[in-house]
Amino acid sequence: MWLAHQLYQFIPIMLALGMMWAVSRSASASARNKRVVFALGSLMIVGSVVLLFQPEILLDWNRVATADKVASAEFPGAPHAEEIVVPLGPTSVRTERVAYKVPKRDMELALSHSPFLPDLEPMTHDQRVAAIGQSFAAQGFTLVQNEKQTTASPPLYRLTFHRDQEKVTMQSVLALVGNDGYWATATWSDSDEKRSVTDRFLGSLVITGSVTR
Repeated sequence: MWLAHQLYQFIPIMLALGMMWAVSRSASASARNKRVVFALGSLMIVGSVVLLFQPEILLDWNRVATADKVASAEFPGAPHAEEIVVPLGPTSVRTERVAYKVPKRDMELALSHSPFLPDLEPMTHDQRVAAIGQSFAAQGFTLVQNEKQTTASPPLYRLTFHRDQEKVTMQSVLALVGNDGYWATATWSDSDEKRSVTDRFLGSLVITGSVTR
């Protein structure tokens, strides 16, 4: 996807060059029309080159914790805190999270915390994750990866979902602590994939405490 995105940026340049070549070969085009086409083509090329080689946004990585200080992750900027209510069938779950939108990219990074529904509390960790996958499937996502990392304590689950015919990707690292779930989630449109950012963020999830009620 990254290579396709880079090639896509060359399309205006190729179109401008093709247009200029066609006009230069045309015997019927007047000198004035040729000057106009060459001027417009030159502007398209200059604008595309500027966009192509614009510097990347400088990322300032900092570790941010959940409100209860149980989990933390590294963000490349200053996230904002919010509380949302996620509907799940006949009931809903209150979710606390800190989220950050990466500048100049259709990408969001979020660290979330929410309790499990009472129906999920008797389940094993693997059963809870399977139930979570089913709930996202009901929202239009397709689960394409469910990888358990047993070397971590507590175990971490890396889940990858696609939506809208794989134009949107959501990847999460989930830690189950007691009856609570802690998520590091990266969501992006595939044309704006930036693995150096998403891999660092998702790999930075750390559980540093225990849940107290």
